[in-house]
Amino acid sequence: MRELFNFSVYTLEWFENDWQQVVDFCQEQGFAGIELLSAGLDRNQAKDEIPNDLIKGMHLSYYLNWLPLTSTEYNKLDLDKVIADYREELELASELDVDYVVFHASSVKSEDVFREDFTYSDSTILSEIVEVVNKVMAGMDVEFKLLFENLWWSGLTFLDKKEALEFIHQVDYENVGFLVDTGHLMNTNPKLSTEAEGLDYLERILIEFQDTADLFYGVHLHKSLSGSYRQQNQDRLYDEFKSSQDYEEKVKVVREFISNVDQHLPFRDESPIEVLDLIKPDYVTHEFTCYEKEEFIQFLQIQRDLLNHN
Repeated sequence: MRELFNFSVYTLEWFENDWQQVVDFCQEQGFAGIELLSAGLDRNQAKDEIPNDLIKGMHLSYYLNWLPLTSTEYNKLDLDKVIADYREELELASELDVDYVVFHASSVKSEDVFREDFTYSDSTILSEIVEVVNKVMAGMDVEFKLLFENLWWSGLTFLDKKEALEFIHQVDYENVGFLVDTGHLMNTNPKLSTEAEGLDYLERILIEFQDTADLFYGVHLHKSLSGSYRQQNQDRLYDEFKSSQDYEEKVKVVREFISNVDQHLPFRDESPIEVLDLIKPDYVTHEFTCYEKEEFIQFLQIQRDLLNHN
């Protein structure tokens, strides 16, 4: 398993806006490279400035409610433009010679993020996503792996093996696979309150996929134990969302809730190595949400020490 960490152009300032410093950090700390968020990338600048072999994976742009089925008049996206934008991102990924790209296989109505039951089933959303993905990939001359990441909303969750496999087998691109996000999978069970409970839950789900483990090319490794927050805040924030007539205010409430539910914190006490051994991914990306370099490096050290000493 090769280790990466998540990165974006917005955190390049942590390294004095110098890509070579990122390379040096990877070499000093024993990382194989980075998984780069595509948002904010300038195509020409990226090709000219980013050193060869630094970017192993690219995380494509993602939208909460991008499918026509889950959008409303006030947040409707132009699906043709979304498809065109994805194709441009994939072309850049190919030019940067990444090993894989990551696609969020989910779409959910804004009001549904506050609820445990969703308007549309996983299978309905996955059927819509397949249609869009096949349009995105049509005629593209690329070689990287196209990985689909789970969320805890309608779409790919890994809670139903049959649905997950049916979905991926409908994609008109040969080099496909899964990327399991451990925190997102933990978010499907708000009753979890400890790392031990979370890891046991992950094992019980992923052991069902052992006979198809070769499909799991990557992992986003982090924990999320936000059940108590959801219990205490989702009704209040849902009421705020419904009562507001202002679009920007609605977006703010949704973002506040999601950012607190999806914690992206390091495992501190219990090693996730047994979970990783179930599927044996090629890449493990330590994925954290931090606003300071010092905290990010601390999170990396905490989780890596736990992972590599067990």
